Amino acid sequence: MRAQSAEFSFGTVALKGQHAPGTPAGVLFGDFIYTQRYISPTGQVVFQADLTGTGITTGSNSVGNWMGSSGSLSLIARTTDPAPGMVPGATYSSISPAELNSTGQVSFKGTVTGTGITFANNSAIWFGTPGNLVTAARDGDQAPGVNAGVKYSSFNTVSLNKSGQIAFQAQLTGSGVNGVNNIGLWSGAPGNIGLIARIGDQAPGMPSGIKYALFGTTNASPPINELGQSVFIGSITGTGVTASNNNALWFGTPGNVTLLARTGDQPPGTAAGAKFQDFSIPTLNSAGQSAFVGFLTGSGVNSTNSSGIWTGTSGNLQLLARAGDNAPGTASGVNFNIFQGDSTTPQINASGQNAFSAYLSGTGVSEPNDTGIWLGKPGNVKLVAREGDAALGTNNSNLVFGDMQTTGPLALNDRGNIAFFNLLKDTTVSNSSFESIWFADSTTNALALVAMEGNQFQVSPGDLRVINSLSF
Repeated sequence: MRAQSAEFSFGTVALKGQHAPGTPAGVLFGDFIYTQRYISPTGQVVFQADLTGTGITTGSNSVGNWMGSSGSLSLIARTTDPAPGMVPGATYSSISPAELNSTGQVSFKGTVTGTGITFANNSAIWFGTPGNLVTAARDGDQAPGVNAGVKYSSFNTVSLNKSGQIAFQAQLTGSGVNGVNNIGLWSGAPGNIGLIARIGDQAPGMPSGIKYALFGTTNASPPINELGQSVFIGSITGTGVTASNNNALWFGTPGNVTLLARTGDQPPGTAAGAKFQDFSIPTLNSAGQSAFVGFLTGSGVNSTNSSGIWTGTSGNLQLLARAGDNAPGTASGVNFNIFQGDSTTPQINASGQNAFSAYLSGTGVSEPNDTGIWLGKPGNVKLVAREGDAALGTNNSNLVFGDMQTTGPLALNDRGNIAFFNLLKDTTVSNSSFESIWFADSTTNALALVAMEGNQFQVSPGDLRVINSLSF
């Protein structure tokens, strides 16, 4: 992509040392917690922060979640504040960062303390808007879709869609629960949550007797789209299941889950004899399409072509890019080399466009130029930015893009625009690096610098500062 000169309009949402809305006078924002901050399509943000100032005790009342926009922030929840849906006097003892949707609804998990609250019922998931939160699920409550007496015992992360539905993974306890059936996935609106899948249950799309054994990572909730659909990774067990075919991807809603892909099966777009060996955690768009990295084994597969990216729906998956193939936007002989998993899983938007990063190999490729970012659909993928290319628009002609694979995930919107973080390098200074954030406009085919370490930044009228560090 070519560089462009762009003016971005910024508003300061929160600043360390400012009064934290919803708290008493003298309570100030301290550090902002760097995980799980979200921005909605309407420009609202949600974030978690540590507090300092009058009456603040670290580890007690020092953490909160806020949402809103510049000049209009609302407190969602704060440790030691009353916890909605609990017995009188119950207060939050911990809260996770919240998720935010485009209608201003939030969801988060947390723990509580108070009279009658024990380890068996002190964890919950909340949903709603500031000042109007409800308990969507709680430890010790009957879990939907399972036998009477089977209860939630703990929760992991929670996902939220714009339709007001959540998805989460939870552990179970109670009658008949043991180590082979104590984890499940649920989704739905509060008050109407259904079981997606439970380990120990029959796995859809598999022969009778083949059961779910484990879901993805132990702390991840499945994504949930606007239609209430989720996609998840899981291992299986049963007759005929071996280490070569014991992992799969599934897609669907409670009561309607279908198989998306399984290890041991031939990946679409590959020659006979190639097989899926493993998968990254998949992503999902609002149209029910998924994207994931697949790792390969079998006939014709070697170290140069053993990974790829697939996208689509159950029964209609397509190969987007494969290691060993020429990388679009590069010279002949320059090929995709490695697609990594999870933290660099491809993103997919509502129109089915995919954004991903990858390593390169081949003619003229070396460590300073062996990664890049691409965007597109099967058969129409284009290069967005490549390591080693000039970082134009920085007012320093010596700066080039650094590694595209080690600086975190990409952000992709439904217009096909990408935002990404990069550690720029100065070609004239050894071991130099400059944190930066970039915007790639798919309509104009242009890259623009959003912010960069060392540049001036106006946080409020008359308050001009220098950016010391950035995160994304």
